[in-house]
Amino acid sequence: MLRQDVERYEKRSVEWLHIARDNIRHMAQSGLVKSVKLYTAKDESVCPTCKEMHGKVFQFQSTKQINFVMDNAQIKDCENVGKNSYTGCRCYWRPDAISLE
Repeated sequence: MLRQDVERYEKRSVEWLHIARDNIRHMAQSGLVKSVKLYTAKDESVCPTCKEMHGKVFQFQSTKQINFVMDNAQIKDCENVGKNSYTGCRCYWRPDAISLE
């Protein structure tokens, strides 16, 4: 992989992380989303750490819980994140429990 390709990928990864965190922030601030669930792409590029996290639900009941999800918008131990991989983290968050109350 050419250096310029690596630099372009790294920049794009940072942009995706900001988008993921922004989405989570909006879900939490809406007051409608009570929890989020982590999903993976479920393909051969998903790392073992992310496979283990697939399907886990995270509550939005306290600021501490929201901050935990925000800090892990991209799984910290994901083997696909960093300079040695071109696939990037293969996970995404979706609302799990929604309440209008």
